[in-house]
Amino acid sequence: MPIKIVAKKEGFRRAGISHSGSRIYPEDHFTEEQLLALAEEPNLDFSVVDDPPGEQKPNAKKGGK
Repeated sequence: MPIKIVAKKEGFRRAGISHSGSRIYPEDHFTEEQLLALAEEPNLDFSVVDDPPGEQKPNAKKGGK
């Protein structure tokens, strides 16, 4: 499932990324080590979210073919 990260401080850096505002990342964007660091970071709100409605997975086929 995708990961949502909301920065409490604009431009705060963790896991090699500058975080600003709110952003949703694909579930395979971060390593396990990075996910642990992000989840434990008090300057970030970290959550696992459902797939946004209407979005298809990159490997999903259209039209049932």
